[in-house]
Amino acid sequence: MATVNSLDLRITNARNLVADLSDESNSGLAYLFIGKPTPWESGDETPPTPSNNVEEYRKTFDNMLSLKKILDGTVYHLIPRYDWASGIIFDTYNHTYTHSNPAFSGAVDLADAKWVTINQSNNVYICLDNNGNNASTVEPLSTGNTPFYTSDGYQWLHIYTLTASALENYTTPTLIPVIDNETVETVDGAVYTATIDSPGNDYTTSPGGVVNQIPHYYCNITGDGTGAVARVTVTEGSVTKIEIVRYGQNYTYANIDFRTNHVYQSLADLDAESNALNPQGDGTFSSTVIIGPRGGWGTDAVTQLRATRVGVFTDLTFDTTDFLTDVSFRQIGILTNAQESSILDNPTTMNATYAVKLTTTNAEAQIYQPGELISQLVTVGGKTKTAWGTVVAWSGDDEINGVLSYIQDPRIKTDTDGGLYRFSGSNFIIGQTTGKVGNIDDLDTPEDDRSFTNGYSNPEVVKYVGEMVQLSNVSPVTRTPSQSEKVTIIISY
Repeated sequence: MATVNSLDLRITNARNLVADLSDESNSGLAYLFIGKPTPWESGDETPPTPSNNVEEYRKTFDNMLSLKKILDGTVYHLIPRYDWASGIIFDTYNHTYTHSNPAFSGAVDLADAKWVTINQSNNVYICLDNNGNNASTVEPLSTGNTPFYTSDGYQWLHIYTLTASALENYTTPTLIPVIDNETVETVDGAVYTATIDSPGNDYTTSPGGVVNQIPHYYCNITGDGTGAVARVTVTEGSVTKIEIVRYGQNYTYANIDFRTNHVYQSLADLDAESNALNPQGDGTFSSTVIIGPRGGWGTDAVTQLRATRVGVFTDLTFDTTDFLTDVSFRQIGILTNAQESSILDNPTTMNATYAVKLTTTNAEAQIYQPGELISQLVTVGGKTKTAWGTVVAWSGDDEINGVLSYIQDPRIKTDTDGGLYRFSGSNFIIGQTTGKVGNIDDLDTPEDDRSFTNGYSNPEVVKYVGEMVQLSNVSPVTRTPSQSEKVTIIISY
C-alpha cells in the first residue's frame, strides 16, 4: 500500500504548534529553556544528536537551567527566502507538480519549488509565469491586488509586505515569515496562467474571413467555472504564448477551447459568438490551465505558501531575570504545558536549578567553580547518606557570603548505594575541587529573585511535567554580564 503524509497534515501540525506557542492573553505555559552546563561526553565540538526518548526527557530536565515565556508575536509560520535578483530563473506556481512533471528547479512538490520571492522593498510575490523558464531580469514592484507582467515576460502577484521590524527580527538568511493578516485576496477559482505543453504545427494567422493577419485568437476557458478567456498567440505555425485576459471564477479544472469555430479575432466577437474562425493546425496543440488555490490567493496564506516550518524568535538579555551570567549552556529547547511551582503565577521567567544560601568558612579558598562537584552529608530514614550536585554558579557580593546554584543529575554522581538525595539540613556543603566549605544560612529572606526556606530554594518549574516539543544540542554558549543572545528556533514538518 502506497501512502504519503499529506501537505495538509504537515501544515496542520505547524498550525497546532503555533497555536500552542502563541498566546495573546499571555496566560499560556510555553517556554524556551536553556540547560546542560556540563561538557558533552563526546566533546563540546561535537554535540550528540538528541535521542528523543524518555531517558533524554528526564536527563534534559535534570540539566535545565532557566526558562523564558514564549510571548505572542514571536512565533511565525516560515517559508523559504529567495531574494529577487536579476538572472534568477524562478519556478512558477503550478498545481500539478509531480515526479513526472517537476518544476524547472527539479522540485516535485510546490513546497520545495523556488516560486516565492521578496524584493528590495520587502514586498513578497509569487511567480505565476516565468516566460518559458527564462531568467527574471525586471524586479517586480507593483503592490496591486491582481497579477501583473513585467517587461521580461514574468507574471507576478503581490501577496504581502514585510515590515522593517519583521524583516529585522523574524527572518533568517534562508527563511521569511508569513504575515497572513496582510495578504491580498483574489477571487476563488480564478485563472491567471496557462502553460503550453505542445505548441502544435501548421496553425495560421490568416484564417478564412479575415482580411489581414491577426496577432491573437480569443477563446473561452471551459470547465466547471465561468468567465475566463484566453488570448492565444501563433507564430510561424505554432502557439507561442497564452495570456489570460479574463480571470473568471469558481474553476477547479479547466481547458482552453482552441478549436475550429470556437476562436475569435476580438473579445467583442467572442462575447457575441459571431465571426468564429478556423485556426487550422495539425491538432497537436495542448496546454494546461493553472488553477489557483481554493478560496483564492490570500485567503489562507499559510496553506497556499506551503508554510510547514515554524520559527520561534526571542532573546536572552544579559539582565534577564532567572538567567544567570558566567554560565555555559549546551541545550536549547521548547517546553509546552509547563507547570510552575505554587508560589508563582504565570511567570515570565523561571529558574530550574536548586540553590542554597551559604556563609563559607575558609575565605582563603577560591569560590565554588562551575562544573565542580559538591557534597553534603544528609540524614534519610535515620541513615547518613551523601547528597551530590554539580555547581552551576556562585553569586554574591564577596567570596564568603552568597548563593550557590546547582543541579543534581544521577548520571553524574550518586551516593554509593546508587541513590540521589536532596541537599538538606545544616551540615557543611563541600566543594570537591576547591575545598570550599559552606555553612547553611537558614534565613528565609529572598535572594537573587528567588525564595528560600531554611536556606534552600527549589526549582521554580516542576520537573518532568510538560511536552518537550523541541530540543537542540549545541556547542557551549557562555553568558556574560554584558552579553545578550538572540535565539531563533526553527521547527520543520
